[in-house]
Parts: sequence; C-alpha cells; structure tokens
Amino acid sequence: MTVDTAALREMLRAADPAASAVAYPADRQTLIVASVMDPARGGAGHRRGRRRRGVRLAAGAAVAVVVALASSVLLPGNAVAAQMDQLAAHAAGPLPPRTYLYTETRTLTIGGTARPGPTDRRWDSWTSTAWQGDTCNDRVDTVQAPTRFFSPADEQAFRAEAGEQALRTALRGWSTSDRGAALRPLDAVPCEGDGTFSNPNPAYAATYPSTPEGFLSKAVRDAGAHPDRAFNTPADAVLDMLRLPYLTAAQRSAALRAFGQAAGEWTVGEHVTVAGVRGVTIRRDLGPVEEELVIGAQAPGLLRSVLRITDPAHAGAFDPRYVGLSEGTVVRDEVVLTVAVVPDLDSRRQTGQAASR
Repeated sequence: MTVDTAALREMLRAADPAASAVAYPADRQTLIVASVMDPARGGAGHRRGRRRRGVRLAAGAAVAVVVALASSVLLPGNAVAAQMDQLAAHAAGPLPPRTYLYTETRTLTIGGTARPGPTDRRWDSWTSTAWQGDTCNDRVDTVQAPTRFFSPADEQAFRAEAGEQALRTALRGWSTSDRGAALRPLDAVPCEGDGTFSNPNPAYAATYPSTPEGFLSKAVRDAGAHPDRAFNTPADAVLDMLRLPYLTAAQRSAALRAFGQAAGEWTVGEHVTVAGVRGVTIRRDLGPVEEELVIGAQAPGLLRSVLRITDPAHAGAFDPRYVGLSEGTVVRDEVVLTVAVVPDLDSRRQTGQAASR
C-alpha cells in the first residue's frame, strides 16, 4: 500500500520523544512501507487471551528499510518450522575469499540504569558499520546520536552519576572506529586453530554439521543453552551461529531448519525483505513485552530485532526503565540497513547498489 510518509513521521514525532533525534536520512525514508492491522483478523497481540490491539511504532520502527512481500495471520509455533524450511531453500553460502561482509545497523533503545526506580532514563540511538572477514583484521565504526533524556530530572541524575564531561559527550554524540587488534583481543578470537561459540572464527564454523539435528545439537552443547530460559534457548543458540558469514550454504540451510525445530512458542508472521535480503518475521511472548525478529537467509542472520511493551501494568517487572510507558511502545529496535560484500576495510556499499552474494 502507499503511505504518506510525511504524515507518518509527524505521527511518530507526537508519539515518541526521540523521533527528532533518530530521524533517518531522506534516502532511507523512501522505502517506508506500512501495513494497517485489521482488528477483525487478529494480529501480533491476539493470543493467550489478550485483547486485540494495533501497534504504535516508535521512530526506529517506522523508518526501517523493510518491504512486506506477503502477510499472514500469525500461526502456532510449529508453523515456524515450515517457514524456516522455505527460507532454507534460499540459504546463501560463505563469503568469497579475501572479502568482507559489510553491514550497516541502526539501533534505537531505552538507556539508563536498570535498577528499581531508574532516574536517568533516555533514548539512545547509534549506527554501527561493520566489516567482518577473517576475525583478525575486521573493522567496526560506531556513530552515537545525541542522547535524548526523558526529562530534565533524568538528565540531572545522569550528570550526578557520570559527571559533567560524560553528559556533554552524551548530548553531542560521539563516534569511534576500530580495526584489527584494537577491535577485539586476538587471544580471544584465534587467527589459527579452532575458535569457540563465544569467539567464533572460520575454523570453528567449519566444525558444524550440515544436518538440522546435528547443527542444533552442537549449538546447544557449545552454548550451554537451556530451554526454560527466555533469552538462552536452543533457538537463540542457533540464531547466534546464523550471524557468521563463514557458513556454507548447506550449513546455513541446516541452521535455519534447526531454528524452526527449536522455535517452540514462537509465532510466525509475514515474509519480508530487509536491506535486500529475504527473511521471515517471527514473534514470541515474553510476558509484559513481545519480541519480534526478522530471520534472514544469509549473514548476518538476524536482520531486525524489536522489543515492544504489551502489558504496561507489568512492564516494570521486566525492566524498571519501562515503567509508565504505554502499550505498543517500542523500547528497542535494531535493524540492518545495508548488507553487501566488499573487497577491503575501506570500501563501502553505495546507496542503491545491489548486494552481491
């Protein structure tokens, strides 16, 4: 459907205090596509007896480069396996030799101290540009946008705890650029020999089987994942491995199918493309919040991650920083803007250029 993007941005400005601080460049706003949820059909919140609702997007959610190809009513968790099987048919292979996976990722999140009664709440937003190759000569650039505090009292609390200089830095934003040994200790990510689940390298990735059952078993064993922990499940362990650009097409296909087998209570939504990469939207209920992910058919695997409040009365029990925020508020939105393969650490993908994978 066609959307009046100017009107959409005005709506978001009224709904989100950080909208003016995290607005995307004009070239990123040309691909905004929105879908209107029909309450009669149900939607993301129509399960576990919860009343139907629409979703109020925060600024980061509105401007993501996400184009819906097809939509469907959310289905039980076992339907995730079927969707992952379809996605696995498009699994991409590893990076060509002597190249780098180039990604640009935009993140919007609520910052501040996560203790009971937080007094320094703020909206944080940053863009990370990464060149991922052999792990020993990688690069990451980070640009932090100016922080927007919830209130003057939150700003004063930050000054009292972090100091005047830290406040000035937060209010004006900052940037960093690191590569090679400055990016990560080389003794933590071995250049030769096997890596580990926490510090993977190409040699470690090569040890994974090319069957769904084998891939799942190794990921769970290496990660120490437990099915009863919301953020450390077998599905999460597989998701961590999907981010690696070293997997063969057979391994990635097995990993996608393994994720589908382990997904449990996840529900599946629409097929989408994010930054030109084919993906599937899935969601899981974490009590007072709902997590929405877009899983892609190629590295970096996780193309988008959104956390939104679904039960305002109990959201503070999940994270004290969420107290007082309304239903539908997006408290974290991380989206991949660009995916490409480049020949060196100084090459960037140009806007509008097709990814060559």
